[in-house]
Amino acid sequence: MNGTGTRDALDSEISVIVPNFNDAVLSLVFFYQSIPLLRYDFKRSGDFKQQGYNFNEELLSGMISAILTVSSEIDTMGKSLLRKVDQTSYSILVTMGKKCGLMLIVLKDENEQVLREFSAYLLSEFERRYASLLFCEGDVKVSFDKDMFLDFIPTVRKTAEIPIALSPDLLVDLLPPIRALAPSVNVVICDKLVFMPIFKQISDYITPNELQDLRTFLKEIIFGSSKFLGLVQKFGPMETITLKTAKKRVLIANLDPFFVILFSRVSVPESEFQRLLGTLKDAMLRNLVLSTRQKALLFKGIDMFTDAFPGLDPIDVRAQVINGLKEYQRDRNVPFRIVDQYQLDEKKAVLADLVKFMSGHLAGYYTDVDGLVEKLDDISKQFVALYNELNGAQPASG
Repeated sequence: MNGTGTRDALDSEISVIVPNFNDAVLSLVFFYQSIPLLRYDFKRSGDFKQQGYNFNEELLSGMISAILTVSSEIDTMGKSLLRKVDQTSYSILVTMGKKCGLMLIVLKDENEQVLREFSAYLLSEFERRYASLLFCEGDVKVSFDKDMFLDFIPTVRKTAEIPIALSPDLLVDLLPPIRALAPSVNVVICDKLVFMPIFKQISDYITPNELQDLRTFLKEIIFGSSKFLGLVQKFGPMETITLKTAKKRVLIANLDPFFVILFSRVSVPESEFQRLLGTLKDAMLRNLVLSTRQKALLFKGIDMFTDAFPGLDPIDVRAQVINGLKEYQRDRNVPFRIVDQYQLDEKKAVLADLVKFMSGHLAGYYTDVDGLVEKLDDISKQFVALYNELNGAQPASG
């Protein structure tokens, strides 16, 4: 099976909102207490070494372990959590798992939310892969050899190669309904993660001061405020916020992976806004946008299917899986990116529904393949078990 070719083809059809990890990350270190388990340097780390920076894994692991120890002594209730160490030119992002930790040494001003997603996925994979070594029971003492985790490096490299993608086709789909809107409604589409305007249609008259005030409000109060978004998240993913003053109406809609901001004079009927939102949401559901973890799981699922049916064309399999996922999004009105924010039980329910849907979709397409239904049932059980292992509370046993 030519898995590499299949993945290259996937990249043109899926939008994954991630930075270029090979440029954004300098080094990473997996550690157990104060013991470094595995270090991997990305290509930019050499530039920093020439500038006199020394990302020594023993020093870094010892420092983080010491901070965690002191923190636990001070905070007896265990409410504190070390997440980040800021330096002049770089930051150290710390992610703690069930037994291990992972440090990412990253450049300043990179997208922290996505880097943490990258880190969380790698750490969960690492703990799953080496569960038999890490999750020893009783009084068994753990000892590690510095080379025993080197076979995890290909996983790091493969995950880091997932490309930046802000699909141009997605924007093309959004433009016609926007341009058909009443000229009195202004539209701004922003990258959800870094508040980067990627489309603006300012057709109604607005003074320079009003526009600057709006930009400041949106950036500093809404998108620049982790406290605000944190409070919103406690009630579920943000959908739409409507603000109305004596003169203006502002509507902010969460259309993963974008925020769409509509604003106009208050005299414009709100039905104009809602009609446009409905059209934009439908366009979003026609595109597949996955998180780093979701895309990695998709690769595993496609590999399972093509391994079970070596006579099928891998490119055709990929196309049918992608089409099935898009149909599921539209049918259930659930963008996959939002599922990452669900509770574990809700994720499992979506997965069970998705597996049933995809089995029917593939069985309906490959009608002349012998034993398809039985093998699909077996693959589905394996995939669900893998998903539960990656997301469940209990570590793997082997």
